[in-house]
Amino acid sequence: MRENYSRELTPRIEGLREGFIIEKVVFNSTDNVMRVWVYNYGTIDVELAAVRISRKGSVIQSETLEEPVPAEAIREFSFTAVVNAGEDLVIQAISTRGNMAFEAYRIP
Repeated sequence: MRENYSRELTPRIEGLREGFIIEKVVFNSTDNVMRVWVYNYGTIDVELAAVRISRKGSVIQSETLEEPVPAEAIREFSFTAVVNAGEDLVIQAISTRGNMAFEAYRIP
């Protein structure tokens, strides 16, 4: 029973130790590329299930990262996105442990 409890509890504890934010977002209208930087400020590596760009609740672009973002490191993602000037977007990073980071961004 203790072993089962430990197996169930360990992933939850790891999820509490995980910490990351969307550090910066930049859109280049010349080539329609959006660059998103995710910073891991936690003490363990973060495996991202997805980094998404949404418009009015609908996902317009989603990417996954094959390698984790190491503890205390930053990783860049690049997206090709067809968007319009003045459009409001939401950028979302979701870890495999279920934690999320959000950033609102308005296309210049």
